[in-house]
Amino acid sequence: MKWQPGAATLNQDGKEKQYSSLDELVAQAIGTPIPVRALFAWLRGEPQAVEGWQTDLSALGNGRLTAQRLQPLPTAELRLVFE
Repeated sequence: MKWQPGAATLNQDGKEKQYSSLDELVAQAIGTPIPVRALFAWLRGEPQAVEGWQTDLSALGNGRLTAQRLQPLPTAELRLVFE
């Protein structure tokens, strides 16, 4: 995966797919949009409010991050575990 302003590329199963943004690439890859810019902040341990999302950074020191999208429906849950 590569990205820059205005373009993102995903190499998967030997095929390359082009997208207009990292947000679009992520939404297509996982099936739902997530706040990518906020995700990078959350990974740095920085709380960043995103409308409709609730995050739990309390276990980040143990390699875990949880975020839930409550609105708009359908809800979604993002769980990251780092080793």
